[in-house]
Amino acid sequence: MELLYFILCAWGLTQLLVHGKVFEPIRPHHYFFHCTMCMGFHAGLLLFLLNGLTNLFSFEYTLGNAFVLSCISSAASHALSSVFDDFGINVNYTKPKN
Repeated sequence: MELLYFILCAWGLTQLLVHGKVFEPIRPHHYFFHCTMCMGFHAGLLLFLLNGLTNLFSFEYTLGNAFVLSCISSAASHALSSVFDDFGINVNYTKPKN
């Protein structure tokens, strides 16, 4: 359950940093700051570093855990951002070519 909480927190933080209107005036125009995969990695790393301050999840502070959880955060943030958008579930259907 801790991993699920971590993933949801990372996705929420990533969405806020990448798409949040509150950060629009200070968000640099570099691709990195508009990429859910890039920001997801760093959001996961930040949450991992702060995990001792919360009761939602508690992971042992090791370099391996930091890297693995950051990678999980990156992948999950990108996948969830691809599936869900401001209008709900994002479904793109393309007709197969003959």
